[in-house]
Amino acid sequence: MPFLYRYIGQLMKDILKMPRPSPKIVIQMEPMYVSEYGMPSTHAMIGFSVPFSLLYFCSQRYEFPFVVGLAVCSVWCLLICLSRLYLGMHSVLDIIGGLLLVTGLFALILPLADILDNFQLTSLLAPLIMGAGFLIPSLYYPQTFSEEVSQGQWGPTWADTVTILAAGWGIFMGSWLNYQMGLITAPAITTDGPVLPPPYPIIWPSSQQVIYTIFRTVAGLACLATVRIAGKTMAHLAVCAYYKRDPNEVKGKNLVKFELPVKFFTYAAIGMSATFFIPALFRGLNIARDTMYTEV
Repeated sequence: MPFLYRYIGQLMKDILKMPRPSPKIVIQMEPMYVSEYGMPSTHAMIGFSVPFSLLYFCSQRYEFPFVVGLAVCSVWCLLICLSRLYLGMHSVLDIIGGLLLVTGLFALILPLADILDNFQLTSLLAPLIMGAGFLIPSLYYPQTFSEEVSQGQWGPTWADTVTILAAGWGIFMGSWLNYQMGLITAPAITTDGPVLPPPYPIIWPSSQQVIYTIFRTVAGLACLATVRIAGKTMAHLAVCAYYKRDPNEVKGKNLVKFELPVKFFTYAAIGMSATFFIPALFRGLNIARDTMYTEV
């Protein structure tokens, strides 16, 4: 769901075209994003959607003080929003607009979450339908027919949107493969209902599990960095070969017909590696977290 929220936020920026705060008023500390529009703040949307989504779903599954979870999520969201004001990248109106938009999306999408999740994991048509759902918005964006794109360039908002959608598609495909291979399983059902109905107590990890967690984190980040470098290099060479252009000639020129497929392939590979290939490696090394693919 955060991918959907972020995509809608990015889309609204290029539809509303409301500029960021003027550098005459604030000091903008992220100059590479100054050319993007400001309304709504997608950082505010993600700062709200990620923690409160976790709170919503975890409160139905695990035993913990809800008030504590609510306080942690609220502080997290507040810090994200304040950081955007401090960096000079958003106005208060941008922040409020992002929070109002994501709140409305929450009300519309959360009731459908279980239905969508079941379809994504179980349907044999899901890769085709979801693939089109991620790829088509990447290709056709408000900037697609702009003068900038007609000259071969694309803006940072569109580029970020492609990154978001590609990573989302990779994560979806990895999860779908895990379910189809029996690695993701639904809770066992008996005539009396689930064997262990939620909510479940939170079990603190042992010292060995902490060590494994640290190792998985370091090894996983190293693998993802390798996938990014290798994926980007191979995709760049393949696209240049398709258009019969010298790779060194187009490198760094921000040409959309080269950059878009490279970015989509690279981040889709990262998403799929994070959810499918790297956990498979950890299982082979016998250091996987046993409950990772049983928490449906």
